[in-house]
Amino acid sequence: MQSFHIFQPSVISTDCDRCGGRVDLVKGGVCTRCRRILCYTHLHGGWVRRLLADLRNESICVECRAGRPTAAGAAVDARAR
Repeated sequence: MQSFHIFQPSVISTDCDRCGGRVDLVKGGVCTRCRRILCYTHLHGGWVRRLLADLRNESICVECRAGRPTAAGAAVDARAR
């Protein structure tokens, strides 16, 4: 008999626009400024920023917070590889 899970792990994923790795959409997401789909590391950078993003309902990526120019619209950022 299978065990019953209230919260199932996400089966929906995509690729990070910064590093090209797989992104779990529950942990990662879209930056509200540059509109790129990013993994947890490139979107939040840490658990404190993730908590603030959840509380403020605003996800701004690490590069936009640092004021660095981004390659918006690129499939994968060439500098990351």
